[in-house]
Amino acid sequence: MLRKPAPTTSTARVALRFGVITGLLLNLYNTLLLFLWFNAPWDVKMMGYVILAGGIVYAMREFRAYNKKGMNLIQGLGLGTMLSAVASLVYGLVNMVIIALFAPASAQSGAVSILFINTIVVTVMIGVIISLVASLFYKTDNTVS
Repeated sequence: MLRKPAPTTSTARVALRFGVITGLLLNLYNTLLLFLWFNAPWDVKMMGYVILAGGIVYAMREFRAYNKKGMNLIQGLGLGTMLSAVASLVYGLVNMVIIALFAPASAQSGAVSILFINTIVVTVMIGVIISLVASLFYKTDNTVS
């Protein structure tokens, strides 16, 4: 009797699932911060990147647990980059909707599109750095590429 191979998953599937969750958590944090503490210091505003780092680390742990053969450095870097891209898209789109609802004057000035592009670029760049560092810690040496 033949055994079925152990189920594996792809980095894209894990990145999509955890990217949406991370993007929604970023939206929740920044929306609460916007309405409850508008003039927050910069270090409190940058805590959103801790949420991004937590999402990347949790996704890498989930990917390693699901794939019994582990994760190499390239898979970790790709997973973190895709996760940060999905999270920044979700965060940017919801942020555009919030600005359009609560500040329609700035929504019509064109500043929203610049903010959207800036959000995506900066979040993906920071996500690449975080995922590179995290994948150095979470990689396994016994993977076969």
